[in-house]
Amino acid sequence: RAVGCILAAALFSAASVAGQATDLAALVDSFYPPELTELAKEAGVSPKREQCFAVLESDRSGNARVIVAAYTNLTAGAVRVLAAGDSGFTLVAEPAGELHMGWQCEVRPVDLEQDGKYEAHVKFLANNGSEDWIYSWDGQQLVNLTPVTAGPNGILLTSLINASVLDADGDGTLEVFTFSQTKGNEQPPPAEIYRLSNGRFVLDRPVVG
Repeated sequence: RAVGCILAAALFSAASVAGQATDLAALVDSFYPPELTELAKEAGVSPKREQCFAVLESDRSGNARVIVAAYTNLTAGAVRVLAAGDSGFTLVAEPAGELHMGWQCEVRPVDLEQDGKYEAHVKFLANNGSEDWIYSWDGQQLVNLTPVTAGPNGILLTSLINASVLDADGDGTLEVFTFSQTKGNEQPPPAEIYRLSNGRFVLDRPVVG
């Protein structure tokens, strides 16, 4: 009987987790940016709803409190922060002036400074590669930690391509490893390591070999 109770409890717990994941996916979908649908229509393509998310903060019962979600419509993308309040989840922040593009997306929680506080690693994927962004949530706004360059009309472009987050030097703080892709027989540029400094990732060194 004891074994049966333990098994039943385990199955109930697994079902609860699966149910919460399903509910969160539906919740995230309900915040799909309508402008992505309009952009797809203007481009004359069938809108494709793609979404992904990660939970950055939970309460003591394991219920999600802060979610970073990413969305695409086949080409253009968006990032949003959803937070739980007394009346349910609301949209509390989204970056502006940044170019997000890709067919698919991924959001991964990462603890950059190993302090128990999670940041978000957002990937927008296309053509077997990714454009990557790193964000932190300070309780009021989404802080962009990504090294960026200014594109046309001042739109911010990420410098992180095909990025992985890892502790490259064993000091307990995570760095970002990134490399570019080339076409044909072009000589690829060296891969690069970016290090967190004064609230943003900066180029630390190239990596050859």
